[in-house]
Amino acid sequence: IAIKGQGFAGSFLGVQVYKFSHVIDDATDHNGGMWTPGAFGFKTMTPNAPRGGSAVAVRMDELMVEYDRSPTRAVTTIAGNMWFGTSLLEQDRVVGLVTAN
Repeated sequence: IAIKGQGFAGSFLGVQVYKFSHVIDDATDHNGGMWTPGAFGFKTMTPNAPRGGSAVAVRMDELMVEYDRSPTRAVTTIAGNMWFGTSLLEQDRVVGLVTAN
């Protein structure tokens, strides 16, 4: 179970079953879902470059690097930004389930 991760409950007919505590309950039905491997995945996004000001932005493949120079203070500031998270990759691998109480 440690290899499968938190919430793994076992397998049924070749389907891996995970428990999830965030199922919507409207007092009449439980709304849940099932999905197969490949339905969700890791996604990245590069932020848009800033407009105006003295900052210079260099947009790379998945990272935006910004730098700003203040010669009167003899300071150069460099920052790298990217966004990442989990995203739905293929809608056909996901199905919603509604079960009655």
